[in-house]
Parts: sequence; structure tokens; C-alpha cells
Amino acid sequence: MRSEPTALRAAGLASETAAASFLRVDHLKKSRAIHQVTAAALFKLLRDAYHEENPEMAFDDWIACRSSSSDLFYYYIVVLGLEVLLFRYLFAVRRGQFLDYTAALKQMVVWFFALDRHNYARWISVHLKDLQELPRTAPDVHFEFGRGNMFFAKTKRKMSRMGPDQVHEQNNAVIKGDGGAVGLTEDPDALRRWMLAGPEVQRLIADFEIDSSSQNDSDLHHEQYLSFQNNFRNKVLAMKEAFLEHRNPFLHSCDDLVVLDSSVVVGEEGSKCLRKMEEVGTAQYKAFVQERLSLGPTKEK
Repeated sequence: MRSEPTALRAAGLASETAAASFLRVDHLKKSRAIHQVTAAALFKLLRDAYHEENPEMAFDDWIACRSSSSDLFYYYIVVLGLEVLLFRYLFAVRRGQFLDYTAALKQMVVWFFALDRHNYARWISVHLKDLQELPRTAPDVHFEFGRGNMFFAKTKRKMSRMGPDQVHEQNNAVIKGDGGAVGLTEDPDALRRWMLAGPEVQRLIADFEIDSSSQNDSDLHHEQYLSFQNNFRNKVLAMKEAFLEHRNPFLHSCDDLVVLDSSVVVGEEGSKCLRKMEEVGTAQYKAFVQERLSLGPTKEK
């Protein structure tokens, strides 16, 4: 479905090349921002459709009813749901909420299987298996993770926690500076010194920068400032208007699965595949865990 890249260009949010790069996630932060704009615009369109139809039923019941009768409506509900799932994952990481983190991953891995994203599907399954077994294999670690210590905050700002791999990369960048470090993996002694002294050197540099800085370390997240919120609102409204150029997808007269900008109808097989994707992904995930990660009884031939 090419609707989102077309809408991005029509809204003036990205060129054709940039829109393609967002789909490839060439730049993580910019791609995530576009997903936020898209999700907000789709939700506004969904609410507008609900109020325009003015059904005598609750919002969630109306969504379920329309999803069962319209493949196009169902497709965009799935898209919006996946966008929100991504933000649930990010929210859990930024807030250091271990249980929400594992719950979001468990929902995401189903779609990695369904969409044939093999590496993500396999390694997130392994990661989830390790996390789920922590109460038995490492109860102390599980306790600390439950307190939020799986993620790290380098500032006092809200929603600013990050995973250990990202912290490690940032610390390395601070220590290396402009010159970088060459050949560490070729010299065991140098690598050992780097691993032992690196974190402490980074801490000293960070303490020095804090003491010498004249700026106040605000605890506000950057998205809490009015300028950011006004800019985000304008982008959401522009994205919404771009969708409306081809009609609100939640109010489209055609219930078949169509590409909004070209009106090309997807075949019946594609519609059936869409309806079964989550079910198929769930079955594949369970089969993978059972066959590859669980030590069940050996079957006799």
C-alpha cells in the first residue's frame, strides 16, 4: 500500500527520496517521528469517521463492526495498531518498565513472523525466552529489572531512559573523541584496559561537563515544549489533509482492499492473507519456541 509515502509528499513532510528512506528506516529518529505523525493523523481520521457516521454503539464496538465488514477499514486499523504497538515498546523503554517491555515485545514478535522478518523473529524469540526464564535462572537480576534497572537514564529528563547497548555506544563515542580507537580487538591487553577503564573515564568526562556547564539541566522532555508541540500539530494536520485528498480511508465507499492513491483493488487472496496474518504469525511463533527453544520430551520414531 503506497498511501503513506504519497501522503508524506502531499503534506510537504518529505520528498520522494526521503519518504522511501523513512520506510527503510535509514535514520531512526526521523523515521520514528514520521510514524508518530502518521499515527496521530490516522487516529484523528478514525475519530472523524466515527462522529460522521454517528452510530448508536460504543467506539470500540463500532471499530469491531466496521473491521468485520470492510477490508480497507481493517487494514488501516491494523496499521494504526502496529504504530501504537511500536510506541508502547518505546514508552516502556523510556520509562524503564520491564513488564510492559516484555509484553510489547511478545506482541511484536508475532508480526515479525507473519511478515517474514526472519532475523527479528528468531532473535527476539530467544530474547523473550531468556527474559521469561529469569525468575528461575537469575531471580536477583529479574528483581532488579522489575525495578527498572534494565534501562539507564543519563539525564534527569523524563522519558529519557535507554537500553544498555545504546548507552555503551554513547560512552564509547565520548571516550574515542575525534581520533577514535584503532585495533582494540587485535590486542587483548588494550581491549581489557578499554573495558575496565572506559566507563570510569566516561563518568569523569560527564561529571566535568556537568560542573562546567552554565545551562540548567531541565527535567522536561523535549516534546513537552510548546514549540515542539505546535510543530507536531501542524505536521499532523498536514498529514490528515493529505489523506483526505483521496478520502478518509475509514469512510471509503469501497470496502475492498484498495490502494488509495491509485484505486487499484487488491485481489481476494490478498484480503484473506491480511485477515489471517496475526493468526499465522502467532502459530509460527509458538511452533518456533516449541521446536527450537523448548526442551520437550524426545519423540520415539
